Amino acid sequence: LFFFAGEEWKRLRQNQSPTQRTTPSSAELAGDFSGLGKQLFFPGTTNPIPNNNIAALMTTDGKAIANVYSTINKLGQYTDSTNAVNNLTLTPTNPLDFREDIVRLDFHINDKHLLYGRWISDHNSLIDPFGTFSAGGNLPTTPTQRNRPGQSYLLAETWTVRPTIINQSTVNFSYVSQHIPPYGVNWKRETFGFQYAKLFPTAGAYPNGIPQVGITSFAGFQGPNFALNSPTTDIQLGDTLSIVKGNHLIKFGGVYVRNRVDQNGRPSYTGNVSFNASGNPITTGYALADALLGNFSSYQEASADPTGHFRFNQPEFFAQDTWKAFRNLSVEYGVR
Repeated sequence: LFFFAGEEWKRLRQNQSPTQRTTPSSAELAGDFSGLGKQLFFPGTTNPIPNNNIAALMTTDGKAIANVYSTINKLGQYTDSTNAVNNLTLTPTNPLDFREDIVRLDFHINDKHLLYGRWISDHNSLIDPFGTFSAGGNLPTTPTQRNRPGQSYLLAETWTVRPTIINQSTVNFSYVSQHIPPYGVNWKRETFGFQYAKLFPTAGAYPNGIPQVGITSFAGFQGPNFALNSPTTDIQLGDTLSIVKGNHLIKFGGVYVRNRVDQNGRPSYTGNVSFNASGNPITTGYALADALLGNFSSYQEASADPTGHFRFNQPEFFAQDTWKAFRNLSVEYGVR
């Protein structure tokens, strides 16, 4: 009897490389666009807004958008200036926790039977400050905790039928997954004061998430709709028979694999809103001002976050021969 057990831990504390984003100035977020250098107009008209000040016209959800930028601006090195580009530098933390356990067992039952078993368990947890699989260029409103657990069990039995015939049977079960929920509180509508009524208020796993917002010339942000849940299980049964006959080593056998994958689709069930002055009949002439007034150019919202259930059956069979034709020449051929 031989047995072995081991465990490995890793705790990594690190910061991501500096990332730059363009965000509005505090004056703009308060409704003061006097330093913009272009005239704003009352929505849908050619009437100029006095002093480019829209503070009295801002909507509740426009103020919520301003709150998002104000909150994120405090997380990095921020240059508070109207018309600035790449004025926010972010170096958020990116911690990793890892653990792996392994147990191995070899049992020599008798001269004809040998049993081998192995168990591996690992867990990998990483905080992605900008969100795992989120759209590029966004603000870190929705960090995610990327959890990747895994389990693997293997049992094999080697049977020496006779000195020239050996049979090996294996059973293997493995489970892996990605559980990627949102992290923190900045993904929630109530954190910033969003109050607009959703079309499908209960859709998705995180229906109280902020929408995905795009504003021309500025970094956008995203809610938790891209959170992923994707468990996978894999079951394998296999058998191989090896026969030594003269100068031939003949092997044949098969394996059957049953695979199960579940994964959610991650559509924009928290809402996807775009602010663009071009083609918007009720624009002020500037996308950010439109956002603070609620004059979106487009809005989309998914009615659900469906989960796909994928199932696979994979049978395989093979036969092969290794022929020691000469002392310095071996030929191997077969079919699978």
